[in-house]
Amino acid sequence: MADFEHAMERLLALEGGFAARDNTAGAVNFGITQRFLRLIGHPASVEDVRALTREQARALYREYFWDRQRIGEIDNQRLAEAYFLASVNMGPRAASLVLQQSLGALRGALVVDGVVGQQTIRALNALTPQEAETVLEGYLRRLRMHYEQLARANPAEYADDLAGWKARLGEEL
Repeated sequence: MADFEHAMERLLALEGGFAARDNTAGAVNFGITQRFLRLIGHPASVEDVRALTREQARALYREYFWDRQRIGEIDNQRLAEAYFLASVNMGPRAASLVLQQSLGALRGALVVDGVVGQQTIRALNALTPQEAETVLEGYLRRLRMHYEQLARANPAEYADDLAGWKARLGEEL
């Protein structure tokens, strides 16, 4: 079973603190955006985001990403962390689709529906260490291509984000 605390420390090292942004996500603190807070029904003014504590952010990540996406059920820590970071960055459904595509490229016959359920968890946990590395490499490669396509398609909005997105990948390819 993957370790939330280790994954969380990695995420917080990438996210940084408060920043007021003039984009669709709005202000951000510890990676938690105004848009996300609104989506889950929390107070979401710029001041609400600024006042967010590290522990509150940790609790939100645990509930809305780690637990809901069943990330803790994944045995391979590196795959779990890559999936966690991608879920936070691009949203759980998109991150799940890419994960399932990467797993399906190795194993085939996997339903790619954007929901990491029992079938996907079982398939991930059945991987040998070498197969897990192959899936991870494919996952990181697909994520990198996605991020680069976003930055090329809309440089005014995303060009500055590309370096941070690639840092999430650990430049492991």
